[in-house]
Amino acid sequence: MKRRSTIEKKVRKMSYQTLKNKLDKVFSVYIRTRDSIFTTQTTEGFLCITCGRYIPINKGDCGHFNKRQHMKTRWEEKNCHAQCKGCNNFEQGAQHKHGKVIDRLYGAGTADMLLSFKGTHKYYCHELEAMIELYTKKISALLFERPIVQIVQTEGE
Repeated sequence: MKRRSTIEKKVRKMSYQTLKNKLDKVFSVYIRTRDSIFTTQTTEGFLCITCGRYIPINKGDCGHFNKRQHMKTRWEEKNCHAQCKGCNNFEQGAQHKHGKVIDRLYGAGTADMLLSFKGTHKYYCHELEAMIELYTKKISALLFERPIVQIVQTEGE
């Protein structure tokens, strides 16, 4: 049996499933960061897109309007918004409310358009790697550029 030197060993690439899982995590952090409110008075968090409750950023979910199983919209930014776990898990994403907000944010008919993307789509590993890199950079840019909201109290309050 031949032994390979450390230089000759092939570099192992991540499996498709590992890349998909990693992209899901990075994309979730991006969506929750994109939708968050940074203040000096509170921990960073966001308002749930469907119920409006304030949720700490690490206690929420990346809610998908068109379900995650539909690969064409799984990592589509207009399809995903920060949601509380109650709305995302127990109310199945509160899809009706979520759709109304999507139409308000991006224009009438956007929710219907997203729902129409239900075909199959297979990403290649290099595409997943590129999206991981893209959303990692977007998170850094958001954290660097995001202004902190200062809550000012007047005297006598």
